[in-house]
Amino acid sequence: MTVSAPQLVSLIAVAIGAVLFVVSLRYINLADTIDDVLRLGFAFPAILVPGCVWHFLRTYGWWISFPDHARPSFTRLFRVRLAADAISFFTVRGLTGEPLKVVLLFDRVPPAVTAAAIAIERTAFAVMAIVVSGLVSYFAVQRLPMPGGWDAVFTLVSVGAVLLLGALAQIARRRTGDYLGRFVARIGALTGRHLESSRVIRFILDVEDIVLDRSADPRGVEIRSAREDRARRRRQRRQRRVERDRPQVARHPAPKAIVRMLMIGRRAARSQRRRAVSASA
Repeated sequence: MTVSAPQLVSLIAVAIGAVLFVVSLRYINLADTIDDVLRLGFAFPAILVPGCVWHFLRTYGWWISFPDHARPSFTRLFRVRLAADAISFFTVRGLTGEPLKVVLLFDRVPPAVTAAAIAIERTAFAVMAIVVSGLVSYFAVQRLPMPGGWDAVFTLVSVGAVLLLGALAQIARRRTGDYLGRFVARIGALTGRHLESSRVIRFILDVEDIVLDRSADPRGVEIRSAREDRARRRRQRRQRRVERDRPQVARHPAPKAIVRMLMIGRRAARSQRRRAVSASA
């Protein structure tokens, strides 16, 4: 029985998790931990509610970021998210957790679709984080007495949040639907290299297309037309490269004299065969 990549990663993660759990039990006082939980009583589930709601909302935001035709089940995404976050807690956050989500969904969803859904969910989370940090900084400056240095820091955070949200709103309002494609085309024109022939570049451009498809925009027709134009230019460049690399075959017609001599030779051969057959008969 063959084991897929997501299954192999899941088995390795289970083994690592079991080892870390056993090591943690050896370094903590299990009796004191159980006593603390018993003292909390019915308050213990209430402590877990905020974290569960947090993971539920983040998973729901990720779930609706998938296209309708490639959307996995919510329970599957919830398990994948918990596994990726658990790995992120022990490693560099963002560098291992996000790629792990793509690997764990590799057998269910195309990698480009999963990466696009992650990008949309992370972008929405970043926007909300900017809004919350700006509001908290504003109320902290207005309501809390702080030293001069901290007052300036929170003021700069609130002003920076407003400016960043304004810049994002301007980009969203004036976007044309083709960002990385034009950038790659310009870099390729400057360097003289066909960057779109790289699998990594094609993957990034595919992710951008899916992100723009999933993003709400009143000018979706313009976005689709821009992507279709870029795809058509990409196919034309690929076709030109194929024709250029194809071995050139001489297409010049043979001289008439050579053609006439070949025809005369064929007629002579046929007549000779006929005489040989008649002589043998």
